[in-house]
Amino acid sequence: MANIKTKNKQNPKLQQSVLSDGRASLYLEFYLGRTETPVVDDDGNPVYYTEGAMKGKQKYKIKHDRRKENLNLYIWIAPRTQQERIQNKNTLALAEKIRFEREQRLLEDREGYRLKKERIANFHDFFQEYIDTYTKADKRMIEMAHRRFRAFLSETPAYMMYDRIIRPQQLTKEMMLSFVEYLKAHGKGEGPQSVFQRFKKVIAYAIEK
Repeated sequence: MANIKTKNKQNPKLQQSVLSDGRASLYLEFYLGRTETPVVDDDGNPVYYTEGAMKGKQKYKIKHDRRKENLNLYIWIAPRTQQERIQNKNTLALAEKIRFEREQRLLEDREGYRLKKERIANFHDFFQEYIDTYTKADKRMIEMAHRRFRAFLSETPAYMMYDRIIRPQQLTKEMMLSFVEYLKAHGKGEGPQSVFQRFKKVIAYAIEK
């Protein structure tokens, strides 16, 4: 059965609704916060807890605000063929990419939330700025390192959502190991090692910043 992997801190979360034709419809569930309303008795007086850890404290009715967005994307609940499994994999990758973009927009639009200027909001932009100001003889190799990294992200379903925006903390050890294998498969001789050395050079500069 097709499973959707979600993390507790993700907002929105990717969810699925089972259909009668053997498929599941994908949608996003946004959590927009909660409201607390004091509980009162028939006379309008506040109600308090009379026992337990909350004894003596006023009762509140909590309402959670959630919103759904249908993606018009569908996956097979129990894929039977290789084609259906590939279709599921590609559809889920696209859905996760959309989810990530919505999450970034939600963060940027949230009242009081702004990325600090001194922080690197997008590693791709930082990489390009590094290239633009780089003057040493191996500049072409630096440019190739960025192109190969972007190609790796766009061609790897698990990382497709990062082909346009990726934060430094999202450059995980697992991603780097996969990137190394990608370079080996798309290069010869000392080429992959040279490309990765330039990539690490930019990483080191980002850490310094």
